[in-house]
Amino acid sequence: MNFFVRDDREAAYLDAYFGTPATPYQHARFYLMRQALHVFYGAFLLVTAARAGTPIDSMAPAPDFRDFHERLISGEVELTTPEAKVQYALVHLAAAQRQIRTPRFEEALALVASSAHG
Repeated sequence: MNFFVRDDREAAYLDAYFGTPATPYQHARFYLMRQALHVFYGAFLLVTAARAGTPIDSMAPAPDFRDFHERLISGEVELTTPEAKVQYALVHLAAAQRQIRTPRFEEALALVASSAHG
């Protein structure tokens, strides 16, 4: 879902998933998990590329996540080379970096943290 549900469709997706309107807490957890997945995929792909001997610190700036992912789905981009994996890792990490600088990230963290403490 992280790759296919755009932000403007998140509420509809969660409502359908839960069968009822999603709560703010559910939205917050969903949003935070999306960011965790970006970091996980970035780390996994960088480790994979590094193990193949590919430099992971000299790549060009990352393209936009949605643009890159649409090209990946269409077959225009393939993840068959370590260089492509590094680029995709950077796409994920850039997406996470953009999101953790937003008020929504702070709000989601606060809501989930306050719910965890009762």
